[in-house]
Amino acid sequence: MYYYLNKTFPNIFYLIIFMLISLTLSLRTIFIASDDISYLQHFGGMLNISTTENILINLLNEPLWVSYTSMMGNIFTPESAFRLTLFISTFIFLFALS
Repeated sequence: MYYYLNKTFPNIFYLIIFMLISLTLSLRTIFIASDDISYLQHFGGMLNISTTENILINLLNEPLWVSYTSMMGNIFTPESAFRLTLFISTFIFLFALS
């Protein structure tokens, strides 16, 4: 029993630290980083390219990212979608490092 608790406690501690770091980064003021405006434009649907323009441009313009941002922008406000994406990506990155 002691071995299990001794091995589990650091994992829970790391998860709490990862959550705090992710929350801190996702709750920061928005316009600190230079890319924040373009991300908000992506989530707001302002940078989506029409499929009738050029199929080559659509294939090269990160179709998964454009699909993700347009879907999240339809569900949430652009700022909320940006914050949620920042939280999830930071948490997954830190979890993968451990």
